[in-house]
Amino acid sequence: MFKKYIKSILPNNIVFHIGKNLNKPGAAMNLLKSAVDGLNHKEFIYPGYQPSYLDENIISVHFYHNLCFVYKGTNKEPSNYLVRNEIP
Repeated sequence: MFKKYIKSILPNNIVFHIGKNLNKPGAAMNLLKSAVDGLNHKEFIYPGYQPSYLDENIISVHFYHNLCFVYKGTNKEPSNYLVRNEIP
């Protein structure tokens, strides 16, 4: 049942085994690495940046050997410096 749930929330083209190509498009690890980048989306100096669903709804990601935990929550805290992804 858990496997069906995971497949239902991930894109159809997700790949769990990537072999030697660590940057393979559609790989699960690349999706998780982009989730880490999105944690700080309010700090991107990118005027007009539109955060993704993952950017706004993941509050932490923890990686371990063969295991990853993704914690959901509201990630809409404003930047300490930027305004709408621009330097004031």
